[in-house]
Amino acid sequence: MKIEPAKPIDAIWIKEKINMEFPYTKLTKEKIEEKITNPKFVVLIAKQENIYTGFSELEIFFDKKEARLNGIYVEDAWRDQGIAKEMIAELIHHCKLNNIEKIFLLVKTTNEDAKELYKKTKFAFEKIHDKEIEDTLVEVWSQKIPLENHHRHNSF
Repeated sequence: MKIEPAKPIDAIWIKEKINMEFPYTKLTKEKIEEKITNPKFVVLIAKQENIYTGFSELEIFFDKKEARLNGIYVEDAWRDQGIAKEMIAELIHHCKLNNIEKIFLLVKTTNEDAKELYKKTKFAFEKIHDKEIEDTLVEVWSQKIPLENHHRHNSF
């Protein structure tokens, strides 16, 4: 399994999956390509050999030192193999490198599988969001990111 930054060519497959799983976003291929090349976003792709198995998208708010997991998807045939956990770990690593202190996400109250994944990856329920998605209540989940000490102490 290989998890790597998405390239513009991956936008076609990502768009197909977003239209299926997150149709309310109405993202175009061009908008996805734009996100892939924008430093405010981290779009990862998971592949086995040359077969797409999943993707994830993180949006970084540098001024707030926060990031939002906008979406994560793994193909049905590849679920329960740790791919989503691995992508989340990679996104959290990226947050640490950018001194991001908190990562949060929105999840439908009815999406029990996703909430189970988030519990396993150290996210915790924070509150009910003030907006709904497709007439369904939405929960905000988050986790604090422990910052790694990158400073070296030089002794003279």
